[in-house]
Amino acid sequence: MSEFYRFLTKILLYSVIFLLLVAWPVQIYLGQISFWSVLSGGMVGIFNIILAYVFNQRALNKQGTDLMKTLLMGMGIRLLVVAITAIIVVKLTQLKIIEFLAALLIYYIFLQWFEIRFIQKNLLLSGKQK
Repeated sequence: MSEFYRFLTKILLYSVIFLLLVAWPVQIYLGQISFWSVLSGGMVGIFNIILAYVFNQRALNKQGTDLMKTLLMGMGIRLLVVAITAIIVVKLTQLKIIEFLAALLIYYIFLQWFEIRFIQKNLLLSGKQK
């Protein structure tokens, strides 16, 4: 199994755990619209995590300042994509904004944990650190 499919399997497994621990109780206590809000925030978060993987893989093929420029460019593009998506969801849907943004924030925090581990592991393996 390729590294991307292992990564995707982990993300989907964590997402199912997230839905069971967070979204399902939200549906029971706060209702169907809140559930869809959390689910939508999670889907935007998953998309952000997949984009992070693609940009980080591309960055790790570079060295020195090009590595850092590519990492920062990827972060900027992902931030822009997530911000535009969040604005579209808030303006064009009837989802609850608080639940949507809370789920997106949870995924973003998870992404940061994953991204730091991923970059550190791959830099140590490649010997590019100084």
